Amino acid sequence: MDNQRKGIKRYEIETNIKKESEGPVEPIYWMLYVVKWSSFRFLILPVITLFMIIVRALIALGTFSGSGGDKKYGDFEAQRHWMEITLHLPIKEWYFHNAEWWGLDYPPLSAYLSYIYGKIGHFIEPAWFALDVSHGLHTQELKFYMRMTVIISDFIIYFPAVIRFVRYWKRLKGGNSLNSYSSVTLILLQPALILIDHGHFQYNNVMLGLALLSLTYFINDQLVLGCIFFVFSISFKQMSLYYSPLVFSYLLGLCIFPRLNVPRFS
Repeated sequence: MDNQRKGIKRYEIETNIKKESEGPVEPIYWMLYVVKWSSFRFLILPVITLFMIIVRALIALGTFSGSGGDKKYGDFEAQRHWMEITLHLPIKEWYFHNAEWWGLDYPPLSAYLSYIYGKIGHFIEPAWFALDVSHGLHTQELKFYMRMTVIISDFIIYFPAVIRFVRYWKRLKGGNSLNSYSSVTLILLQPALILIDHGHFQYNNVMLGLALLSLTYFINDQLVLGCIFFVFSISFKQMSLYYSPLVFSYLLGLCIFPRLNVPRFS
């Protein structure tokens, strides 16, 4: 009898999930559905965020670009060295100092972020970013700090950008909270970005977060803010130029057809 009641209850839950999602029942719906109708539904977003941080921390336990080989090579040493030179040198020398050892070749906004993280790291342990004598430093404490800077960048920039985009898209296209939370979870679990940023070692999350904020403002018809954040994205990493044909075409289309509702066709 207990098994029968459990079966009936499971069928009712699955039926409700199908009605809400208007699609196949995914495992993530089961997890979110249980919380949604409980008194702890306000914890859904914090729990998702905590889970994403744990996933990234686990990936960060592995090796990184440049580990186990010549310490001159690899993106870990490149990022560490950029913190070193932005911390100790005047701005006019950032792009010209010792170009043979990972010269700074990212746009200024990336350099400023390196300065901020270098400043914080210098306060914790000055030897991590000592000018010209810290080349190839790979202590466990430094690795932990560098890994944490990527996770913090995710938490401050990329996570809020994804959540803001999904929430706006929900208001624009309709849908329920389960769909929104599922979308946030799936986007934040994108494996390529996690492996590149938290395994290989990069800060692509900042670039993508700024680009996503730009897209959110564009489809919300806030063109000035959209342009500002897109310029921020390019000013952080030149890879955002890949998106420039799309942005240019969109803005040109609005100039030619000002009443065109582009999000309607999305």
